[in-house]
Amino acid sequence: MRREKERFQALVAAVAIYLAVVGAVLYFFGFRHEEPSRHYVEKNRNGIAVSLGTPVPTRPKAHPTHRPRKAAPPKTAPRPKPHRPKTARPSPTAHKTARK
Repeated sequence: MRREKERFQALVAAVAIYLAVVGAVLYFFGFRHEEPSRHYVEKNRNGIAVSLGTPVPTRPKAHPTHRPRKAAPPKTAPRPKPHRPKTARPSPTAHKTARK
């Protein structure tokens, strides 16, 4: 009897949570009223005007004069790194054998 009561309470809680989530999603995506943005412009036929006449001739663009490029600095050969002699390191197991 007690187990059935706990199962029923869990069922009611699960259904309530499910309905709350579905309601929140529907409210957020479906039933909200949004204000149009400040720059909103209604579209109408007067805003689009197309003429069937010949286009106005335009002047050809003059070619821009090119400035001479600056000479790139010459590349230098890479310098070798100085060689450092290796120092003798104790082996990793040397301290373990010395303690015993």
